[in-house]
Amino acid sequence: MHKPLIKTINSKSEEVAVFTYKQNFSHIVVLVLTASLCHIASGVTVAFDDASQSAYVNGWQAGDNGGVGFGPWSFAFSGNVNTLLHPPQFIDTVPLPANSLGAPAFALTTGDQNNQFETSEVQRTFLAPLAVGQTFHADVNGSAISNAPSFTTGNTFDLLGSNGSERFSLFTNNGFGNNHWISTGDADTGIPAANQFHLEFTLVDANTYNLTLSPLGGGLPYFTQTGALLGGTTGVAINRLRISAYGTGSSTDGSKELFFDNLSLNAPDMPGDFNHDNKVDAADYVVWRNNGLDASAYGVWKSHFGESSLGAASVASSSGANVPEPAALLVFAALEIVHLFARHFYLRHR
Repeated sequence: MHKPLIKTINSKSEEVAVFTYKQNFSHIVVLVLTASLCHIASGVTVAFDDASQSAYVNGWQAGDNGGVGFGPWSFAFSGNVNTLLHPPQFIDTVPLPANSLGAPAFALTTGDQNNQFETSEVQRTFLAPLAVGQTFHADVNGSAISNAPSFTTGNTFDLLGSNGSERFSLFTNNGFGNNHWISTGDADTGIPAANQFHLEFTLVDANTYNLTLSPLGGGLPYFTQTGALLGGTTGVAINRLRISAYGTGSSTDGSKELFFDNLSLNAPDMPGDFNHDNKVDAADYVVWRNNGLDASAYGVWKSHFGESSLGAASVASSSGANVPEPAALLVFAALEIVHLFARHFYLRHR
């Protein structure tokens, strides 16, 4: 991460923006262009949410919609709420001893009847269906599984198709798969039910995915799948997240609860989007010209000029979009530099 280029100082009720370094005009240009380059290698965040968002300041209720890129949460619960030590869906603000994700974190709890009719569930949509190449992330800490009759308790972490079919599932079910987390196609991940991990799901094409389950703090993966087949209805787009706990019970220490947090959906950088603003335009040429990027990078920019990850692309090579000539782009770059210089002069002499 790069440090902010400016900071704000309050003096006599006046806010003055001051640059963090003494600099002349050339320093300004270098700093601004460096800030642009910091993002060249990173991906585009399409959606994100976590339990610290302001939408949950008064707790977690159905209809809340923290973060961006998701629809509101919907809740479902079956069972006897009077037997629970926490609300069926709640945010752990302590954290409870068995919550390895820390606080705050989303949490689900259920009764102890040891069957699927004792279920706490949440769902929410993605504002747009997952696109090929996008990666969904989440941190998960599962429930301990009891010695109840087989196939009666567990957790699920599912991605559903637009027709409701289960396209991807990561789940636990007592008496199945050595009480480990199991992936679509009954692949044993080797991760015990009550353990914690970081989930990374990438949509490879309409019917295959890559999966990586790794330690929360980073390190060698616990489990990977490459080019694995999705379940459900072939070709149906993924547009919904479903998370549930069933029959696992309710505990004072959090050992029976399902915790999760840090939901995000990321897309790879667009080719030619050198300043990482989700579109390929003249501003990217400025970054290319002033930072010694090679001719091949210019060719990538030119062939993708007019595209945007925020809506329908207008591709220069296929739709007739007019790529600015270098001379026009030089004028654009000069105007940008004049703007920066004028702003710097104003801030220093106001």
